Amino acid sequence: MIDAFTAKRYRSERLFRSLGAAALAISVAFLVYLVTDIAIKAWPSCFENSVTLEVKLDPTLIDKANVTKADFSGLLKEAIRAQFPEVTERADKKKVTALLSAGASDDLRDQIIADPSQIGSNVKTQALLSASADLYLKGHVDGSSLDEKEQAYLNALRDKGLITSHFAIRFFTSGDSREPELSGLRGAITGSLLTLLVTLSLSVPLGIAAAVYLEEFAPKNGWTELIEVNINNLA
Repeated sequence: MIDAFTAKRYRSERLFRSLGAAALAISVAFLVYLVTDIAIKAWPSCFENSVTLEVKLDPTLIDKANVTKADFSGLLKEAIRAQFPEVTERADKKKVTALLSAGASDDLRDQIIADPSQIGSNVKTQALLSASADLYLKGHVDGSSLDEKEQAYLNALRDKGLITSHFAIRFFTSGDSREPELSGLRGAITGSLLTLLVTLSLSVPLGIAAAVYLEEFAPKNGWTELIEVNINNLA
């Protein structure tokens, strides 16, 4: 009788373990699927598209003593319009310059600040494209707000070999921005690290103190047993 009872208990234990292993396997499978799906969809965001432009750094427009005051946005717009001399209508010129990101001028400014000797010459720079242009080049035509003319201008730049794709370092170093192509993960990463720091600062001392108390000082009664069971469940 005792052997039969023991065998039944062992069968129940094996069944419980099997169900637990199956539940764990299903959970891991769903987690792998979720992480893989996120990685595949997020991978293109790790790259950005730029257009190579030759910019004329007119010394009459750029003061070496105060480079930051120069109109780098205007210089870039002039450079990209130079790629389409046949475009004469004002509205169409705006469509051409709209392909550039608002942050493209910041990159050019930083380039000149790093090497002011370039002032007075023609320099080549990688001008960041807008989010709509970037989406279009990545094949997300439905997600792009470019009209037919803007798409034609972008395709012309690509046919000339002026479009380049490179790893988007700014995606990991930039914070929040109203411009999608300029926004990054810095704020989220910093917030997560600070949250972890606060959590560890509170949980580690309390956890160690609770463990020492339960093992060395707490009386053995129903209340401490309940606490230990819950701790084991969490573990």
